[in-house]
Amino acid sequence: MKKQSIKKNTKKALEYLLAVIFAISTLMLSILVIFLFFCIFTIIAASSAFAAADKTPAEKFQEAMQYTNSLKNIVSVEGNNIKVDSFKLAPEKTFSNPKTKESWYTENPKQTGYYDRVDNAQEMGKEAIAETTKDEVYNDANGNPMPTPGKAVINSFRTRPIVKVNQNEAYVKNSNLVIDNALNVVAGTSNKFINCENKKTISCKIKYNEKTCNEEVRTVQRICEKVPIISVTTKEVVFPNCKNIEVKQGHRNFCSWGFRGAGTLLYTDMLEGPCWDDIFLCERTGYSNECYVGYFVQGIYHGNNANNNPSYTQGRGTVPKKMQGYMRFMHTYNGPMPGTIYNETKNTVVEQGSFGGGRIVALPYSATEDQVFRFSLSNSYYVGVVIIYVDHINHEKVANITESGETCHDI
Repeated sequence: MKKQSIKKNTKKALEYLLAVIFAISTLMLSILVIFLFFCIFTIIAASSAFAAADKTPAEKFQEAMQYTNSLKNIVSVEGNNIKVDSFKLAPEKTFSNPKTKESWYTENPKQTGYYDRVDNAQEMGKEAIAETTKDEVYNDANGNPMPTPGKAVINSFRTRPIVKVNQNEAYVKNSNLVIDNALNVVAGTSNKFINCENKKTISCKIKYNEKTCNEEVRTVQRICEKVPIISVTTKEVVFPNCKNIEVKQGHRNFCSWGFRGAGTLLYTDMLEGPCWDDIFLCERTGYSNECYVGYFVQGIYHGNNANNNPSYTQGRGTVPKKMQGYMRFMHTYNGPMPGTIYNETKNTVVEQGSFGGGRIVALPYSATEDQVFRFSLSNSYYVGVVIIYVDHINHEKVANITESGETCHDI
């Protein structure tokens, strides 16, 4: 039993080994076939490329002719149009007046009638004579009439100069000389009209002449100058003791917290009767960047004037030099306030007109002197408040000049 088992296992091992050897052989054979196919394909492709590159001019011309003949199939006719592939040739558009767009092309010209009968030749002659007196329907580039070809030919025959041949002209005599001495010219024989002798070679000798010249030395003058450098810097100009002003409206609507309540600048009733239009002007330091320098209040009914301002209608304010001033208009109940803004320092009018609520007018700037501005109301019916103020900090541009190194040049 043991011997039979060993034989059986040995047989299975041999079968497995043969299967492995067969698989490996098959794989190697496949790789060999693929390699041979690749080599054959490479050789054929290389020979084809070499043959294509080695074509003679005659072969190349023959290929070009074959390609040209293949283009015959793309030309066709559709009605009155000739079509080349996808492009249509439209003769009625091609042969047309570019200005009037009138087409000169026709499928049935009237001249075809000349060939219907023999006697139509007379009509053809009449029309040809008529063409000699006509002009074209368009002018040339200078606006002059363009004659028809028939008229141009007839005019040329009539006006061109007549050339008469004169035997005594130099060009005729020279031509006759060439004819009469043609044999001598061909044979190389010299006579009184023809010189066929070899010309002697002329040798040229070059002679050099040495020349000298003297030039005076020019005095060079050097000019040097210092070129200044200008730079611009910004300088802050601060308004001292800046006080802010607050405008409050409404009955018992007193100054806000932090503003002067008991020392209210002004209290007035803008309109007689209602209490909602009461106006308070309150003062505070360090509240905003708007520093007030004056105010103007106009009302129909005036109440308490805390600082005993002598005149409501002549409000003034002084704008210091190097500060930017403004006028703000507010609480204009009866419409825009008509009046004039004056510069009392310059004795000039800044602006005249009607100023509505919320309007801010920038006042003229001065870097050299203080200026007094005033608003004057031209009609006391209109009421409102005008505040004159300046920016707490104004940024002034200052030019600085410094000297640079010397720049020199010769003259």
